Amino acid sequence: MSIFSSRSNKGFYDSDITPSVPADAVELTDEAYQALQQAQAAGKVIDFEAEPPVSRDYVMTADQVLSAAIAKRDELLRIATARIAPLQDAVDLGDETGQESAQLKVWKQFRVAVNRVDVSQSHPIWPSLPGE
Repeated sequence: MSIFSSRSNKGFYDSDITPSVPADAVELTDEAYQALQQAQAAGKVIDFEAEPPVSRDYVMTADQVLSAAIAKRDELLRIATARIAPLQDAVDLGDETGQESAQLKVWKQFRVAVNRVDVSQSHPIWPSLPGE
């Protein structure tokens, strides 16, 4: 078995599986390939522009950081809304228990806290989900 990397396709090729590798593919030692796989598993990205490929820390652009924060905020709000709805129904129907009233308040406080997070910061501080 030989492992090759291709700069143009930004990928690896195992000669036992893919007998035809791209023309620009270069053979990697088993140690180099394993090191790249371990680095990737640890959250690094593989830079195929280097010869041979190297692992680098993944760095997000400012726009990517903002998009990720907005996506996290929106997901937390969806979770809170899904938890609040049945509790609010019980209150609206006058059929809530004391525990449901307390849970409703906690989830609403969480939703308000999530809405107050400044998503424009590079490392927003998120409130913990209730019960965690």
